[in-house]
Amino acid sequence: DKPLTNIKTRVWILNKPVGYVSSNKEQFSQKSLFRLVPKDLPRVVSVGRLDIKSEGLLLLTTNPKLSSYLEDPSNKIERRYIVKVSGKIPENLDKLVEGQFLVDGILYNEIKIKLSNSEEKNMMEVKLTEGKNREIRKILGYFGLKVKKLIRIGYGDFFLNSLKVREVIEIPVPKSLLYNAKKD
Repeated sequence: DKPLTNIKTRVWILNKPVGYVSSNKEQFSQKSLFRLVPKDLPRVVSVGRLDIKSEGLLLLTTNPKLSSYLEDPSNKIERRYIVKVSGKIPENLDKLVEGQFLVDGILYNEIKIKLSNSEEKNMMEVKLTEGKNREIRKILGYFGLKVKKLIRIGYGDFFLNSLKVREVIEIPVPKSLLYNAKKD
């Protein structure tokens, strides 16, 4: 056995489809995202989670310390999402979610919402640095909106770009990220 610090850090991006749980435990006939991981990959951990109804960028790494660093809200690693909702969007929604606020007894840090200028109605880009359980769904639900589609497109320095659903690619790890993750 080699010490954890000697593991070569490797990172992959998986474009997770809807219908998979971000867990290696399968319960109630739910499928684990690890079914999508190629068999020739070394043992990996996922960075953060996406609920079963969400899709998009999920990071996998051989280094649990890197995973912990990226998930820690105090490091303010930005996660970016494209969200389609149904319901009437409040006129000043972007201002309503500035600063900390309370929803159903849970304190959320600021999230940034930019309504889309595209032809498609009720689309928005959401940025946050915390990622609490079903945070976007709960916050938008508080404002009377129902999330129809939620796709994570970015996590820190990593982006989904044109990766196809179910596709997995290895990507270089920025040196600055490795340095920061080792400081713990």
